[in-house]
Amino acid sequence: MRTWVSLVLSALAMWISFGEFLRRDILISKSFALLFFLVALYIFVASVIGMFKKKVE
Repeated sequence: MRTWVSLVLSALAMWISFGEFLRRDILISKSFALLFFLVALYIFVASVIGMFKKKVE
């Protein structure tokens, strides 16, 4: 259950941060949006890997 919640929240965070990245003009704002996107992507990938690890074991 916790894995699904983190998958949904990180996917939502990626969507929002990528949209903000495309909308912003200032380099600092783009950098923070890109950083937030990368962190959300890392959490998403880690959740998917954790989900498959649980199924294999």
